[in-house]
Amino acid sequence: MATLADIGLSAAINIITAFIFLIAFAILRLQPFNDRVYFPKWYLKGLRSSPATSGAFVSKFINLDYRSYLKFLNWMPDALKMPEPELIDHAGLDSAVYLRIYLLGLKIFIPILVLTWAILVPVNWTNDTLDKLKGEATYIMAYVVTFWTCFALKREYETIANMRLHFLQSEKRRPDQFTVLVNNVPPDADESVSEAVEHFFLVNHPDNYLTHQVVLNANKLAKLVGEKKTKQNWLVYYQNKYERNQEKRPVMKTGFLGLWGEKVDAIQHHVAEIERLSSEIAEEKENIRNNPKAIMPAAFVSFKTRWGAAVCAQTQQARNPTLWLTEWAPEPRDVFWQNLAIPYVSITVRKLLMAVAFFFLTFFFIIPIAFVQSLANIEGIEKAAPFLKPLIEKDTIKSFIQGFLPGIALKIFLILLPTILMIMSKFEGFFAISRLERRSASRYYLFNFVNVFLGSVIAGTVLEQLNTFLKQSVNKIPETVGVAIPMKATFFITYIMVDGWSGTAGEILRLKPLIIYHLKNFFLVKTEKDREEAMDPGSIGFNTGEPQIQLYFLIGLIYAVVTPLLTPFILVFFALAYVVYRHQIINVYNQEYESSAAFWPDVHGRIIAALIISQLLLMGLMSTKEAASSTPFLLALPILTIGFHMYCKGRFEPAFIRYPLQEAMMKDTLERAREPNLNLKGYLQNAYVPPIFKEADSDSDDSDDDDTNDHKWQKDNVLVPTKRQSRKNTPVPITFSNVSRRYFGFRVCNCVNSESVSISEESNEVVKVRAYPFHEIEQRWQKFWDENRTFRTPDDDELDTSKPKFYVLDMFPYPSGAGLHVGHPLGYTATDILARFKRMQGFNVLHPMGWDAFGLPAEQYAIETGTHPKTTTIRNIDRFRTQLKSLGFSFDWEREISTTEPDYYKWTQWIFLQLLKRGLAYQAEVPVNWCPALGTVLANEEVIDGVSERGGHPVIRKQPMRQWMLKITAYADRLLEDLDDLDWPESIKEMQRNWIGKSQGAEVEFRVLDKEGQVTDEKITVYTTRPDTIFGVTYLVLAPEHPLLPSVVSESQQNIVEEYKEIASRKSDLERTELQKDKSGVFSGCYARNPVNGEAIPIYIADYVLGSYGTGAIMAVPAHDSRDHEFAIKYKIAIHWVVTSDECVDDFEKAYGGEGVVINSSSETSGLDINGLSSKQAAVEVINWVEKTGNGSRKINYKLRDWLFARQRYWGEPIPVVFLDGNDEIVPIPESELPITLPELHDFTPTGTGDPPLSKAVSWVKTVDSSSGKPARRETNTMPQWAGSCWYYLRFMDPKNSLQLVDKKKEMYWSPVDVYVGGAEHAVLHLLYSRFWHKVLYDIGVVSTKEPFKCVINQGIILGEVQYMAYKDKDGNFVSLDSIDASGDYTQERIPEENVTKSGTSFVLKDDPSIRLMARAHKMSKSRGNVVNPDDVVSEYGADSLRLYEMFMGPLRDSKTWNTSGIEGVHRFLGRSWRLIVGSPLPDGTYQNQTVVVDEDPSLEQLKSLHRCIEKVTDEIEATRFNTGISAMMEFVNAAYKWDKLPKSIVEPFVLLLSPYAPHMAEELWFRLGHTTSLAYEPFPKANPAYLKDTTITLPVQINGKTRGTVQVEVTCTEDEAFKLASLDHKLSKYLDGKIIKKRVYVPGKILNVILERETNKVVSR
Repeated sequence: MATLADIGLSAAINIITAFIFLIAFAILRLQPFNDRVYFPKWYLKGLRSSPATSGAFVSKFINLDYRSYLKFLNWMPDALKMPEPELIDHAGLDSAVYLRIYLLGLKIFIPILVLTWAILVPVNWTNDTLDKLKGEATYIMAYVVTFWTCFALKREYETIANMRLHFLQSEKRRPDQFTVLVNNVPPDADESVSEAVEHFFLVNHPDNYLTHQVVLNANKLAKLVGEKKTKQNWLVYYQNKYERNQEKRPVMKTGFLGLWGEKVDAIQHHVAEIERLSSEIAEEKENIRNNPKAIMPAAFVSFKTRWGAAVCAQTQQARNPTLWLTEWAPEPRDVFWQNLAIPYVSITVRKLLMAVAFFFLTFFFIIPIAFVQSLANIEGIEKAAPFLKPLIEKDTIKSFIQGFLPGIALKIFLILLPTILMIMSKFEGFFAISRLERRSASRYYLFNFVNVFLGSVIAGTVLEQLNTFLKQSVNKIPETVGVAIPMKATFFITYIMVDGWSGTAGEILRLKPLIIYHLKNFFLVKTEKDREEAMDPGSIGFNTGEPQIQLYFLIGLIYAVVTPLLTPFILVFFALAYVVYRHQIINVYNQEYESSAAFWPDVHGRIIAALIISQLLLMGLMSTKEAASSTPFLLALPILTIGFHMYCKGRFEPAFIRYPLQEAMMKDTLERAREPNLNLKGYLQNAYVPPIFKEADSDSDDSDDDDTNDHKWQKDNVLVPTKRQSRKNTPVPITFSNVSRRYFGFRVCNCVNSESVSISEESNEVVKVRAYPFHEIEQRWQKFWDENRTFRTPDDDELDTSKPKFYVLDMFPYPSGAGLHVGHPLGYTATDILARFKRMQGFNVLHPMGWDAFGLPAEQYAIETGTHPKTTTIRNIDRFRTQLKSLGFSFDWEREISTTEPDYYKWTQWIFLQLLKRGLAYQAEVPVNWCPALGTVLANEEVIDGVSERGGHPVIRKQPMRQWMLKITAYADRLLEDLDDLDWPESIKEMQRNWIGKSQGAEVEFRVLDKEGQVTDEKITVYTTRPDTIFGVTYLVLAPEHPLLPSVVSESQQNIVEEYKEIASRKSDLERTELQKDKSGVFSGCYARNPVNGEAIPIYIADYVLGSYGTGAIMAVPAHDSRDHEFAIKYKIAIHWVVTSDECVDDFEKAYGGEGVVINSSSETSGLDINGLSSKQAAVEVINWVEKTGNGSRKINYKLRDWLFARQRYWGEPIPVVFLDGNDEIVPIPESELPITLPELHDFTPTGTGDPPLSKAVSWVKTVDSSSGKPARRETNTMPQWAGSCWYYLRFMDPKNSLQLVDKKKEMYWSPVDVYVGGAEHAVLHLLYSRFWHKVLYDIGVVSTKEPFKCVINQGIILGEVQYMAYKDKDGNFVSLDSIDASGDYTQERIPEENVTKSGTSFVLKDDPSIRLMARAHKMSKSRGNVVNPDDVVSEYGADSLRLYEMFMGPLRDSKTWNTSGIEGVHRFLGRSWRLIVGSPLPDGTYQNQTVVVDEDPSLEQLKSLHRCIEKVTDEIEATRFNTGISAMMEFVNAAYKWDKLPKSIVEPFVLLLSPYAPHMAEELWFRLGHTTSLAYEPFPKANPAYLKDTTITLPVQINGKTRGTVQVEVTCTEDEAFKLASLDHKLSKYLDGKIIKKRVYVPGKILNVILERETNKVVSR
């Protein structure tokens, strides 16, 4: 038996070996040419590229940075940094849970190690442990080990079960979630397997069955394709070889491995072989398609929902339990396609054969195991080889043999075992790779237990003990095994070191993939694709790694009490293996499949088995000791352990076997809501096509033919429509009662003719008559929709959540006193069209409206008029509501909210308290934009050109005030990262990225110089993102508010600087950083030293630098920054070029801001030389230099600043905190006391002192803290206007909930907003603030989505009508625009449109065309007098005309110019549509209460015209191209006017198409067509593809080679038919009548050319 010295030598060898492996790995992984071997996963994901693409030739292959080798173990902490959720996203749940097995080992054995070593090791030092240890201590330790292990197992099982369910719930759609694998389909003489499967599931799962794919026997095809690939690889090899040496053609022998046989030309031989295989592949594909025997009695059956698949997979399908066997289908990557072709009956026989084979394999392997044990017997070796005795007796050699050799010998014997077991599992016929690996792992573990563990223990040190074991009685076996256990502890120590430590370290070296990659790379790789195929990322190897871990659990649990010396060796393995395999999973291993941790029950069961075995063996061991009589006390342990296992099996195992129907239903519901138009059949019907078919297609010569047949082996399965869904939970279709009919009064409708004119009785003026009776129609239907709550979105139990949802939202308006102008309805009309469209498509639609009514404008208006803001707000809201209703928008007015209502801002205050709890709301002293006239702090965006946006009052940059701030910067990274997943305009996302402004760079310190030029203690720290340009710094710039300013301004410049600071204080941050503005600044009178070259550089003060960004100071590099360049040119400052590239020119005319090669950048004084480096390399060198020399440090910076969240005004949400008297301690108001309502103030004017108006409400301000009873005062600042608009989209989901901000169930159904429409002016602030609050609410569990708005659309601006301006000189004479002198003195005069005409591309005066005018459209505003009131337009043309015109003006996202005359065109279109259906007016100008449609079958031409219109309108609405959708309807109406009759079946779909755009007219027409329900919920028409194909073409007709005309012919038209049609055409007939036809040339579908006999003129002589 080995001694401690033997173990020490073995440990030393293994430690050195493992360390050598790790050093070798660290060195090899740093080399650029090995990068693809050690980081293949990142290359396959497209996230990594070669690290050596430029530079010296050697550096492309070898890493020459010696410093990187000093940190060769850095990969270990790096491997641990990736959080588990990110690891799951990156590598899958299987990989993450596999790693948790190692962590479980550490969790179990670390406490056990501490306890056993504290108690047992002191008396175990002499290897006489249990003779001296009291039995009671052993029993206690046994119970402790058992209970602790069970506790750890239970916690882990619960955690992983929850991880699995969460993963399945959150994971994206996968085919296996909808699919079951059906086996043992019974044969039927009358039906094929495909037909039998289809009929069976149509009958038994009529509502859920979707499609199926039969299982084809493609094993032979796979073999042929594999053989062809091998030949192709060899062909590439020989072609590369020939390209390198074209003087000699490569040759080969045709025999085995090219060792013998006929010598042939290698290239020609492989080309011929590939052609032969291609032919055989084509034949085999044809055989698979046409041979019924190729279809196996199995199929992948897909369902419409996960719920349907779960029900089918987990139930018995037929009375006979051996037929129609269903189970969850593996995911496509997990399918083991070769085994699908095995008949089901033969699988049982195969399993029986493999069981017998495994028994014999396990039993006979005991012989080499025993032989290995004999290697540790020195006496046996000396007896067999006496000549070795002198050598063996040496201590070192003896220790090596006893301590190291047995472990490595046993490892060698087991090398081929996993491959053998995997082959056996494949032979058994499992259909999934994951199940194959689990089966193989189970057998590997059993084999290890029987042979490696029991075999070693039983064999002992001599073979004779095995004979004793076999002959003794059964009740003596535990004693024999128990006695042998301590004896074999040292063997297992050496085995763990060899198999575990060195094996794990060797795994990370990846020597075999490294060699194979470089061989392939040298011989075969020609393209990037070849290089990717040469990479061998491999996979975890679950079938070998997991049972290996389990064996160490077994050994550890057995020896924890018996020989605690073994435990540290196991712990070292678990720790080392965890780090190594985490690295491999992150960087190397490819995920072959995802079983969602289905293997964990096996892992748990094997650890339980190990625990029970350890308990039984301990009883056997104790029975040989003095404490044998007390052994029965240990009997309770296995009983308790088995009971614990049964509990876990019942509690947690179902999560790994069955899929909860509740989870399936929930996920189905969410998916239908998010993707209502998902073509699930298209997604699933080819999901389980064997990959070999696709490979065969890509390699075959006739792949084009196969593509046209769209996978001929795929059956065209019938998509069985679901039953008509119950409308119990759908808004009930509105019917017209008799009362409604009488109210509508159709029989006496006084509708006048559009072409007539009437004379007003009062004024005798001629008045233009309306194109259709929109006044009566629109008022009637608006009233009807209101009274019948047509657009109400059902709530709670009324809502059918099985239907998809569509949440469309407008950025809700601020209700100003001016009301709407025609620019406002642009976005509202777009969302209304989408809402109506989706309702008709069967969606639950949420389309609400509310009011952002708090804010400065209302308060200022109230101050100016003396009216309370509450009064004006209510009045304004009423006006807005009336205007919106007059336009027919289908808002759900029952969900209307206003930010000023206490029931609403109660929850705004509640959100503030949550921010306060989490440290995201705080008070700080910050500089602010202060407007004395308004008496409040203004946000940057509320200041324009130094004055307030509201009122134009001066604004100053006030010294710091104590303000509430929200810590939005804490979410900067998340706000930035999550932008990538949003369906938003890229320009909006880019604006947010720029606003957040994440940058990486360095902070550099510049020392200030005194008057004599000596360095002082003052330092100016600057932040730069371009440290590579530091040698180009020629001056520094400080912000006017920089704290060091007083100490760096000379006396002579003091007054100039102070004056400049005063001017700068009046500007907002936005104005100061405007790129287009003229740069200004002043010299400070002082200098600073550049740390890299020692140059003295001037210090300037300029307002384009902000004190709030970075450090408030910049280093100016005018050669490479446009702002600095402009400033330097203006103030004549030196410019030094330090970066050059092909794009830049050293001419001082403009700065070059790009990267390139660094020049003029070295200094002997500082020792820094970056000349010749790239910008990126130079930046790294400079950062390293400043850190090393103490002149700075690397830094990540953000432009984003915390949100100033307080306003000194009355009309806003009160902030729910109080300040205790005496110490000003902030105390949040209890949530139960919310809302804190505004007090009724009659004087809400600014105080003039900076105190908010609420400070005047003395009795309201003075209060008592309810928690302590101490006197306190309320916060008198209010929240900014942004607060209420940050979360209103959530309140619309549940507007009347007094207990919660939003009900969880409702939020999960409606979130996120599907389409959010608003102006681009809210691109940054509103959207950014909303996203910030939403993420906070997500973190606290209020909302279920990370982002609030799925898709954002910015509608363009509608500009006022074009205004024509003429210039006049000082004498009053007109001056043409092109003659204007910039220095001249001119006035402008507006010219009426009737006095203007167009000349070329310009506009000129009618009376004097030489005077060119300025024509420009401006944003609508009262000051410009260009506001168009929608009320006026509705009164003259109707709401439908306004809606239609705003959509017809151009693309939704573009800005457009309003032209009132343009609305007449769409108004005429609506009139034509009306008359087309209703008919011409009666003589008195009224219309009859009927239509002119007929109940007849439509013609083919009519059907084609209709369905082309349906397709176009549907596509354009989906894509929000509303203008082209209107054009399609106009084309339809034009075509319909040419028809003799108008079938009802054509008109009705057209009316439905028109309804989202012109809902009033469409409802009226629908009713007149005889319907008794509103069309709001009628199904939207669908285009029939059969009518979208053109069957006629325009055929050119030539006469003697000249085209004379065209005729319309059928596509299949013959020559005679084409000629006949040409002869009948009146234009062509004149060329053919009476002529002799010599020849006709006809190219079908292209041309008809008629060749005529040429006429000859007779000459008559006299």
